Amino acid sequence: MKMLRALVISALAAPGLFSGGPALAHARLEDATIADGAEIAELPAECVFHFSTPVALARVTLENASGENIPLDFTPARQEAASHAVSLPAIAPGSYTLILRAMSDDGHVMANSISFTLIEQDEAESR
Repeated sequence: MKMLRALVISALAAPGLFSGGPALAHARLEDATIADGAEIAELPAECVFHFSTPVALARVTLENASGENIPLDFTPARQEAASHAVSLPAIAPGSYTLILRAMSDDGHVMANSISFTLIEQDEAESR
């Protein structure tokens, strides 16, 4: 009987230990002003990144299709927040990738990228 009781208690406790619940979950990028794979006719003044939990946004870069960096006016955040806004420069139509690195309070470093295409205004109107 003691053995059966120990097995039942173990079975009930085990899912909580290995489920990766809230205490073990890492932050993730949930949404951004510019969606990955988007074709946009007008570049927003800033891109806002929304995370599942507060993070420190450590680095954001913008690359064109040739892999060249386009300068951003970005300073790493000193405080963690669930949302971070990064100003975007005026750029010519073309394909681009926003690359970001963030760190959660548990020290987990997360990397994400958002690729998008800025299309000509007249091309957007013909669609």
